[in-house]
Amino acid sequence: MTQIVSAIYENGVLRPETELQLVRGARVRLVIDECDSCPDRIQGVWEDFERLCDEAPVDTGGHRLTRDELHGRSCVANVDRELLDTLKRRNEEMDSGAVQGRAHSEVMAAARKALDT
Repeated sequence: MTQIVSAIYENGVLRPETELQLVRGARVRLVIDECDSCPDRIQGVWEDFERLCDEAPVDTGGHRLTRDELHGRSCVANVDRELLDTLKRRNEEMDSGAVQGRAHSEVMAAARKALDT
């Protein structure tokens, strides 16, 4: 079982800040990671990332999404209205039970035909 706990070093002894889930006399392996150094390492990684982005920018050449598109607010506006109406009709048919009793292959063929037109 692996546990990650914080401890304080005082008078030559590591004192865990939380209770350990260990039986008395259990042997453990310690990996010491000073918490004070963590923000410096994170900052260093972030600076490396920004440097790499500047050195090799990614340009897909594609359409740059607007904020609304990123959040899905206007994606439907770009869909062909006729296709959207067809999909809504098919959905209503499914909900109404109009396809009950028809074979799955027949329903799928009709759906494919509707999408192809």
